[in-house]
Amino acid sequence: MNPIKLDQWSLLAGLRFVLALIVAIGHLHLFMPKLGIMTPFADLGSIEPVLGFLLVSGYSIGCYYYKNPDGFFGRRLRRIYPIYLGAIILTLIVHVVIRQETFPKVSTLILNGLFLNQVFTYSYVRPAWSLSLEFWLYCLVPFFFRSSSGFLRFAAWFSFASFVVYSWSRSLFHLPYFFDVDYGGNLLLLSFIWICGLRLADPRSDKQVVLREIGIMLSLQITTILMIEMASGARHHDLMGFFRKSHGETAMNAISLLLTFAVFARLVYHQGSGSRRSTTLRFLGDISYPLYLVHFSVYSALVWWGMSNPLLYLCGALGVSTLFYLLLDHYSQRRHLGLANPILS
Repeated sequence: MNPIKLDQWSLLAGLRFVLALIVAIGHLHLFMPKLGIMTPFADLGSIEPVLGFLLVSGYSIGCYYYKNPDGFFGRRLRRIYPIYLGAIILTLIVHVVIRQETFPKVSTLILNGLFLNQVFTYSYVRPAWSLSLEFWLYCLVPFFFRSSSGFLRFAAWFSFASFVVYSWSRSLFHLPYFFDVDYGGNLLLLSFIWICGLRLADPRSDKQVVLREIGIMLSLQITTILMIEMASGARHHDLMGFFRKSHGETAMNAISLLLTFAVFARLVYHQGSGSRRSTTLRFLGDISYPLYLVHFSVYSALVWWGMSNPLLYLCGALGVSTLFYLLLDHYSQRRHLGLANPILS
């Protein structure tokens, strides 16, 4: 399959699936020590795939809103809410019915249902911490589109600077990972890459300039990781240990970012050249959203039942994700029938 010949939405759908798969495989480490042949894929990143998701989301939403702003927010809710609600119910079944854990506070469920997790409470569906961030960004889309391109550029770089400072602070002061950041802090720390995606879709922007800035940000993300590791080695009087280290894990993290950047470089430099729609990639893109949300709950059930094969865990997550798509994602199914706007991610 020649990616140059694919239309951009098929290519982005395939990227979404790969990033969701990276997250799902990476989380397997929390349930079993040995992953067999999947071990290398578990090192493809933790925050890096999330950055890729946010870039795809910002670009897709930007294209969608620019073409059809009327009723945008309602359509977004109809797209994301059925599967999100299903993921909350699945998590309840796994933890309360199967694992016989304490029923969560009703206020916790309500706040999660209103996408106020990471503001006033924790994310009951563990991976949904980034979904709440996307929801807040959806609310800001009309404001962003009324803002100047210069303001959007400033907002992206200010957020990125905050992200770098927080990354250093996490190491120095043992601050929580982004999953545990409270009071909506991720809106400041992680919105930079989503805004960059929005800028790529903005007809006022120079797409090559924006792409170059995205490349700089992603490169600085990897550089920051290496510098933090070097500083940690110096702090523990083992600077030579940093240079002896192979940094294979950091290199694997970079692969996720490189893949994301390569796809968007294709969109910028070969825009309009691809015309071939891939039904397979569109389908994989459609199950990537439920895969991202439900895989953790599926793993929690399987480990409770004593399953030990990592491939079985992944297949179970893919199976449940497909079921969620078939039962709950009516918008995407209508889109495949040509009854809905194909731009909605």
